[in-house]
Amino acid sequence: MLSSIDCIKDPAVFGLFPEFKTFITKKTARKVQEQMSQIQKHQIRNIVDQIPEEWDFNSTKRDALCSFIVQRAEYVSRELYPQLFDADSNRIPLCD
Repeated sequence: MLSSIDCIKDPAVFGLFPEFKTFITKKTARKVQEQMSQIQKHQIRNIVDQIPEEWDFNSTKRDALCSFIVQRAEYVSRELYPQLFDADSNRIPLCD
């Protein structure tokens, strides 16, 4: 279920393929962190409301998806940078 705290606070970094590592710098990670922290629910709602009616995506599902995306963005904006660049742990080595 999307609203599960385990889904929201999943520590996995999705899409971090080896080919992408050379593009991830501390500067770009900070920029993404800042942008994600500024995501607002109305922005997500505007996008989710564009899901076609034919997909049978009712208001309950739309609300759940909006809530998940906003909460996940808040979590990732706080946790992504330390997870990628924390020198005190066995994190994936990335560019400086």
